[in-house]
Amino acid sequence: MRKILFISLFLLLILGCSKGKEQTQKTQLQKITVAQYGHLLIYYPIYLANQKGFYEKNNLDVTFVSTGGDDKTFAAVSSKSAFFGVADPVFVAIAREKGLNAKVVGTLIDGAPMWIISKEKINMESEDALQNKRIMTYPSPSTSYTLLSEIINVLKPKTETTAIVQGAFGTEMAIVEGNQADAIYTIEPVVSTAVENGYNVIFSAMNIFGKMSFTGISVLDESITQAPEIIKSFLLSVQQAIDFLHSHFDEAVELAAQEFPETKKSIIRNALRRMIDEKVIPDTLKTSEVSWNKAIEIRKKSGDLQTIPLLSEVVTNQFLPEK
Repeated sequence: MRKILFISLFLLLILGCSKGKEQTQKTQLQKITVAQYGHLLIYYPIYLANQKGFYEKNNLDVTFVSTGGDDKTFAAVSSKSAFFGVADPVFVAIAREKGLNAKVVGTLIDGAPMWIISKEKINMESEDALQNKRIMTYPSPSTSYTLLSEIINVLKPKTETTAIVQGAFGTEMAIVEGNQADAIYTIEPVVSTAVENGYNVIFSAMNIFGKMSFTGISVLDESITQAPEIIKSFLLSVQQAIDFLHSHFDEAVELAAQEFPETKKSIIRNALRRMIDEKVIPDTLKTSEVSWNKAIEIRKKSGDLQTIPLLSEVVTNQFLPEK
């Protein structure tokens, strides 16, 4: 009887210690807020990291908040209502010109994930391809507006008299159907949704811009000093999600369909495939000098930046996991 009692007490002790350890691990999770432009498929790796439990495995409890703008996203970081910002990284450089100290610690989208789509099958080889066309995109000072302005400038004379129509995300096809625009410059999954509705992809922004820091992960300088482990854990989790997306594409599509239930799975599959094939979803979060300089040059040309900061002044790759 004593032997049985001893064994029972021993098992209870082990189970108690195990439960206590599990509770301790849960209490050690660091709660952080990530501000983002919106809940967008182009940001999918940051959601996949949550779905696969990578954040929790790396001791993080992550909450996402949508701001509705690249500038508003960085404002959330600068006001400390969010630890990380996921948006156009050039806004960090713009903020530094105004005395706000922050840095880009990773590049989530390394290329402009945008395409011009139209119901009309426009031949972009033609000299008058987009002349007198109205192209809808998102309001200035959004990255899409800035890049479309640059595309129109670069493609002249194909774009002589081309006009930009500004509209809200989610209204793209309605604006075309209402004859307020002839084409759309937009992101996924709007592109693949439109294609399923008879639209044509007539131009990829990657043809002009190539590798470019389109979406970055930013933090305040003081966060780098005070909480480097949080930065390392977050970037490790997102990198693990990127690796999973590339190596387990079919499973990732299934999970993405759960994350975006309002979008058909076939559209999600086509959208993710297009972004991977055109390499706007990178293999690594590292910010290259080529990608950074491309983004900075465009903003300098548009007048949003007065100077061209060095990569080392605004970007650090020190927290990225080794590949």
